[in-house]
Formats: sequence, C-alpha cells, structure tokens
Amino acid sequence: SRVFQRELQSARLLVRALRSAGGCQRKVGGMRMVKVVICDDEIQIRNGLKKVVEQADKDFRVVGLAGNGYEAHGQIKKLRPDIVLMDINMPGMDGLEVIGAFTDTMPDIKYVIVSGHDQYAYVRKAMQLGAYDYLLKPVDREELTSILQVLGGRRNGQEEVRCATTVRQ
Repeated sequence: SRVFQRELQSARLLVRALRSAGGCQRKVGGMRMVKVVICDDEIQIRNGLKKVVEQADKDFRVVGLAGNGYEAHGQIKKLRPDIVLMDINMPGMDGLEVIGAFTDTMPDIKYVIVSGHDQYAYVRKAMQLGAYDYLLKPVDREELTSILQVLGGRRNGQEEVRCATTVRQ
C-alpha cells in the first residue's frame, strides 16, 4: 500500500541518517572478499538471490545458504559473514529472532531483510535490531545490487563503509 511504502521510506531514511551521524568509519584501500549468507525457505528465492550477489561484484562470495531459521543461525555463527540476506517467516526460528541472537555478539554483520510482508511492525522491529534495509519480494535486482555494493564497501570502487550504530527503542 502507499501508506506502507511512505512509512518504509521514512524508516529507511531515519536509520541511514542516524547511522551516518553516529560513527561510520571509512577505510580506503584494497578490496577484500565479502562473505554473504542467504536465508530464505524458498529455494527459488535463495537461488535467485545467490545469482544477484555473485553478479554484484567479483569479490562477493555466497558462503552459506539456509532454508530455515535454525540453519540460518548455524550458518551465521559458523561462517561469520559480512552481509546476511534474511527472510522473516521461515520454519523454526523466524528471521528477526535469528538477527536478535547476534545483535550483541556479532554487531558488524549487516542484515538486509527480504520479505513478502509489508507490515510496518516487521520493518520497525528489523530496523531496531540493526537491519540496514527491508526489501519486499519480488526483489528488484538493481536495488539489491546497489545495497550490496554500499554494504560491501564497493561504492565508488575504493571505499569501505562500516557502521556499528543500531537504532534502539
């Protein structure tokens, strides 16, 4: 709905403004491999997201795929990715529970929610847990590529952007 889209855009702008004002560090230098874990219970979605990630930049690597919340938790704990693409509604633990489990112990992981749910409560909770963005399915390839490049420090080809600030209620 239009109201949801406006609220989502406002939430995105607020979170990005808070993060940029709250201690983002830039590091100029050589590129490094960016590890990505994809968590979605639909195999077609996982495979499609994997293709987008691999085409976003030659240094992006999908190091893990998870089909439910418990697998997602295990993959994140074991692989310590830089970026996680996370569905919300999955069997076992939901995506927000998984993110919440790592908010304090692995604060540098950047989460992008990929969901079919356009309820503001989900967006708000995701942002409170530190998610960078919330994308609705079907995901726009160019929008996801742009987000990945920013999160992976590939914007302008040389800079790495790291933000540790999260929004808390």
